[in-house]
Amino acid sequence: MKIVVFGPERRVGALAGERVIDLNRGMARYLSERDEANPEQQAATRLSSRLLSLIERGTAGLEDAERVIEQFAKMPPSDDRGANRVVYA
Repeated sequence: MKIVVFGPERRVGALAGERVIDLNRGMARYLSERDEANPEQQAATRLSSRLLSLIERGTAGLEDAERVIEQFAKMPPSDDRGANRVVYA
């Protein structure tokens, strides 16, 4: 797993081939698809968009990151420029 910081907001992501997966947005979508309550709020706690938060969560944060990577690594980059974009080229 290669962790990256990307974009003007300096969000934390994971490099998957030539794509970047936004870990926070990916976690929110992952939780939403499983009908979890308050997926954005849970994602903000479990996989914040900030690198320091991921580091502070330690093993639990890395395990959550792996879940998101497995879920979205094969997803094509989205043309959507909206706030819920998960995969970037």
